[in-house]
Parts: sequence; C-alpha cells; structure tokens
Amino acid sequence: MAKSESEFREITKKLEFPILGNYQIYIIISNDMFTARKKRDKWLGEFDGSNEEYTAAFHSHPHGSGQSYIFLPERAAARFISHECFHAICAMFDFIDAHPDEETIAHVLGHVVEQVVQLEGRRKSKETSDRRRKRKSTTGRRNRSRRNNSARRKIHTVTKVRDRQTRYRQTDV
Repeated sequence: MAKSESEFREITKKLEFPILGNYQIYIIISNDMFTARKKRDKWLGEFDGSNEEYTAAFHSHPHGSGQSYIFLPERAAARFISHECFHAICAMFDFIDAHPDEETIAHVLGHVVEQVVQLEGRRKSKETSDRRRKRKSTTGRRNRSRRNNSARRKIHTVTKVRDRQTRYRQTDV
C-alpha cells in the first residue's frame, strides 16, 4: 500500500569502493521501500512490485553497472540488514570478477552493515530530538533534587558528628 507523497520519507547514503572497481552501494531507508524503488526506475529499470506483501527488504543492481541499491524499511531487523548487505557485496565481487576468501567478505560486510546502522541511527536521532530535549529537561530537575538531598544529608551527618563530639567532651570534663 503506497503512501501519499506528503507522508513519504527516505534517507540515503552512497558508499564508494574505489579499490573494488569504483563500485557504489546506495543505502535507502524509507517508510515505503516500494515507492523509493519506483523513484529509481530510471536507473534500475521498471519495478513490477509483484512480491510487495512478502518482502521485508530488498536489493537491486543493474547488471554490469557497478552499482547496488539496498532498500530497507525504517527500523529494519538486523537479519534483513545483513542479508541485503551480503547480496550487495556479492554483486560487487561479481562485478570485478573476484573470488575473495571468507575474511575479506566478512570485513567488507562488517563495513557496509556498520554504515547502514549509522545511517539508521542518524534517522532515529532526527526523529527523537524533541523527545531527548524534553527528557533532558526532566533529568536536569531530577539531578538537581538529588544533589540538594545529598548536600542536606552531608550537613545532617556533620551536625550529628559535632553533637556527639560535644557530648563526649562534656562527659569527659
């Protein structure tokens, strides 16, 4: 079900790999992945959307183009992020006709997944900035009252100690 243009949101990031044939991976996180994909029909070919109801995330790459597109929903599960990143990495190594060992794939996969997580974090931070500001003001008040209580306890304790010392001195005389 497509959302109206006013509700559509997406955030994108382009990763470049100059040492790997100048391959480019585009990460697109959106509240409507299919609209985001349809916006890119010009580069990726027409999108039929036949499996929309069964698709949690997906990867597209025009064969021989040196580009991959990872489409993820907002708040995507880790398994979908890593799954689609792996497809993009496989397409990249196919593009340069390389057959890397497991360690190389693992390092590149880790880098791409980390970029997705950072992009997702940036999106979340934009959405929650108001909540953070509100929480910060509440926390400030709470910390002030804790500090005041702590100072009161210290004064009370010092007073008790002085009173005892005074009493001891009085009994010694």
